[in-house]
Amino acid sequence: MSERRSPSRRGIPKGAVVASAAGALAKMAAADQADANLLALGRELEAAWSKEQAAIEEADRLANVAECMREAPADVLLAYHRDGVPLFHFEAGAYRINRAVFAHVKDLEHVWRVCGFREGPCPEAALLPYLATWRAGRDKAWEASGTFAADEERERLSEVRADLCNRIVAMRAGTVAGIAVKLRALAITRGDGPDDDWIGDVVTSPGFSTAERAAFSTLRDALAILGVGGSHG
Repeated sequence: MSERRSPSRRGIPKGAVVASAAGALAKMAAADQADANLLALGRELEAAWSKEQAAIEEADRLANVAECMREAPADVLLAYHRDGVPLFHFEAGAYRINRAVFAHVKDLEHVWRVCGFREGPCPEAALLPYLATWRAGRDKAWEASGTFAADEERERLSEVRADLCNRIVAMRAGTVAGIAVKLRALAITRGDGPDDDWIGDVVTSPGFSTAERAAFSTLRDALAILGVGGSHG
């Protein structure tokens, strides 16, 4: 019986070596091409995100202009306080409504009217027509200042950015650069700042199961080894 020998480099046909190398190169080329598309989407995302941020700033600026254009609230509104907190306060050239006090006025009137837990009219009910007038004035000021149009543009750019993020998520990354693009899309979607460590928060949070924390711990370590953003050491 002849002795069986383990396969050696000499025993491997040259054609198989060439085919294996060609296959590996083809896979690398395919990954590079796929990531070229992913990196291109990443550049589009950065441009779209920058435009969206500029649109948000412009919409906020115009909203402040609109607030300054509005007439002052009625005296009865300016005189109203809840536990020492006024319904309105004056700031940056405009009257600003206190949302908590405003919610109290609406809720109290609603409960009083629907449940009838007290006799007689609700004192806060008299404020509602003045508040309706105030809110109508807001819409007029937003229209005149261009705030509505700016807000619509901000919403449009937000949808463009969200679509790009969805397309990036649907693609597979084949390189570290591609993974960095996907992490950037994740950070933009979450609204993370440069110092946010959301993965670390998951790992240390008792609100997640051991399996979930283990998975995110592994992800954090893998990202650190790859040297891409999205985690802290």
